[in-house]
Amino acid sequence: MKRKLNWIDYTIIIIILGVLFVLGTKVRNFIPQKTTVENNTQSSKREVVLKIEDVRKYSVDSIKAGENIYSDDTNYLFGKIKDIEIEDSYLILVKNNGEVVETRSPERYNIILTVDCNVLDRTNGYYSEGITEIKVNSTGKYKTIGLLFTATVQSIGE
Repeated sequence: MKRKLNWIDYTIIIIILGVLFVLGTKVRNFIPQKTTVENNTQSSKREVVLKIEDVRKYSVDSIKAGENIYSDDTNYLFGKIKDIEIEDSYLILVKNNGEVVETRSPERYNIILTVDCNVLDRTNGYYSEGITEIKVNSTGKYKTIGLLFTATVQSIGE
């Protein structure tokens, strides 16, 4: 005996197709795609130095050399960590007599990351993978597999 499809069956099929479509677009956006180089741009490999300030020991332990860094805004690859430097974090405090002193922040660290990036040198600035704009002394949100962080661009090298 054959059974005909009713409106409930059609609704379930449409919902399943919608979920598959949404999952497909999410996976497609997560995978970094090759960017095309325009005629007025020049792609080069550069070292970008990022500084993460005043983080706990967990953040220091979760970043490793060789990991990929992604831009949190665009989900595109920013670069690969080449070198990691860890410094103690310091606070500037004012004593009761007005004297300004610099003191060690307990259990806090500054992380300086050297990242290898594919940078497009356009007339109006530098762009990582052609999408994420990079400016010296600007902050941005980045992520690795184990950490989401805000960092300041210290320099863009050769």
